Amino acid sequence: MIFDDLRREEAGHLYQHSFSEHALRVTDIGTGYEGGNAIIVSASEDRTCKVWGLSTGMLLKNVVFPSIIDAIALDLRANVFYAGSRDGKIYIP
Repeated sequence: MIFDDLRREEAGHLYQHSFSEHALRVTDIGTGYEGGNAIIVSASEDRTCKVWGLSTGMLLKNVVFPSIIDAIALDLRANVFYAGSRDGKIYIP
Protein backbone atom coordinates (compact mmCIF):
# COMPACT_ATOMS: atom_id res chain seq x y z
CA MET A 1 0.00 0.00 0.00
CA ILE A 2 1.57 3.30 -1.12
CA PHE A 3 0.09 5.34 1.72
CA ASP A 4 1.73 3.53 4.61
CA ASP A 5 4.47 5.48 6.38
CA LEU A 6 7.38 3.17 5.52
CA ARG A 7 6.74 3.15 1.79
CA ARG A 8 6.07 6.89 1.78
CA GLU A 9 9.52 7.48 3.23
CA GLU A 10 11.08 5.09 0.71
CA ALA A 11 9.32 6.71 -2.24
CA GLY A 12 10.15 10.27 -1.16
CA HIS A 13 6.91 11.57 -2.70
CA LEU A 14 3.46 10.33 -3.68
CA TYR A 15 3.08 11.93 -7.08
CA GLN A 16 4.22 11.32 -10.62
CA HIS A 17 4.17 14.97 -11.80
CA SER A 18 4.16 18.33 -10.11
CA PHE A 19 2.22 21.04 -11.93
CA SER A 20 3.73 24.17 -10.42
CA GLU A 21 3.77 26.88 -13.08
CA HIS A 22 1.10 29.10 -11.51
CA ALA A 23 2.27 32.26 -9.74
CA LEU A 24 -0.68 32.33 -7.31
CA ARG A 25 -3.11 29.90 -5.68
CA VAL A 26 -4.87 27.31 -7.87
CA THR A 27 -8.65 27.78 -7.77
CA ASP A 28 -9.93 24.81 -9.80
CA ILE A 29 -8.89 21.91 -12.00
CA GLY A 30 -10.66 19.93 -14.67
CA THR A 31 -9.67 16.71 -16.40
CA GLY A 32 -10.46 15.33 -19.80
CA TYR A 33 -9.38 13.07 -22.59
CA GLU A 34 -8.40 14.83 -25.82
CA GLY A 35 -7.34 12.95 -28.94
CA GLY A 36 -6.03 9.94 -27.06
CA ASN A 37 -4.27 11.97 -24.38
CA ALA A 38 -5.43 12.73 -20.86
CA ILE A 39 -5.23 16.43 -19.95
CA ILE A 40 -5.60 18.59 -16.88
CA VAL A 41 -6.73 22.21 -17.03
CA SER A 42 -5.82 24.29 -13.98
CA ALA A 43 -7.13 27.75 -13.10
CA SER A 44 -5.44 30.21 -10.78
CA GLU A 45 -5.72 33.56 -9.06
CA ASP A 46 -2.89 34.66 -11.40
CA ARG A 47 -5.64 34.99 -14.09
CA THR A 48 -4.35 32.06 -16.13
CA CYS A 49 -5.58 28.65 -17.16
CA LYS A 50 -2.96 26.09 -18.05
CA VAL A 51 -3.50 22.91 -20.03
CA TRP A 52 -1.20 20.03 -19.06
CA GLY A 53 -0.50 16.65 -20.59
CA LEU A 54 -1.15 14.12 -17.85
CA SER A 55 1.14 11.41 -19.22
CA THR A 56 4.11 13.76 -19.69
CA GLY A 57 3.42 16.44 -17.09
CA MET A 58 4.28 19.07 -19.72
CA LEU A 59 2.54 22.42 -20.10
CA LEU A 60 0.68 22.35 -23.43
CA LYS A 61 -1.07 25.73 -23.39
CA ASN A 62 -1.25 28.86 -21.25
CA VAL A 63 -4.26 31.19 -21.52
CA VAL A 64 -4.37 34.60 -19.80
CA PHE A 65 -7.74 36.10 -18.83
CA PRO A 66 -8.79 39.64 -17.79
CA SER A 67 -10.13 38.35 -14.45
CA ILE A 68 -9.42 35.60 -11.91
CA ILE A 69 -10.82 32.24 -12.99
CA ASP A 70 -12.62 30.31 -10.24
CA ALA A 71 -14.25 27.47 -12.18
CA ILE A 72 -13.32 25.18 -15.07
CA ALA A 73 -15.53 22.86 -17.11
CA LEU A 74 -14.53 20.80 -20.14
CA ASP A 75 -16.82 19.56 -22.90
CA LEU A 76 -17.14 15.78 -23.35
CA ARG A 77 -14.31 15.53 -25.89
CA ALA A 78 -12.10 17.94 -23.89
CA ASN A 79 -11.31 20.01 -26.96
CA VAL A 80 -12.94 23.11 -25.42
CA PHE A 81 -12.96 24.35 -21.86
CA TYR A 82 -15.12 26.97 -20.19
CA ALA A 83 -13.66 29.32 -17.60
CA GLY A 84 -15.92 31.00 -15.03
CA SER A 85 -14.47 34.24 -13.69
CA ARG A 86 -14.94 36.48 -10.68
CA ASP A 87 -16.26 39.23 -12.92
CA GLY A 88 -19.30 37.03 -13.60
CA LYS A 89 -18.36 36.10 -17.16
CA ILE A 90 -17.77 32.72 -18.75
CA TYR A 91 -14.87 32.65 -21.19
CA ILE A 92 -14.36 30.12 -23.97
CA PRO A 93 -10.74 30.34 -25.13
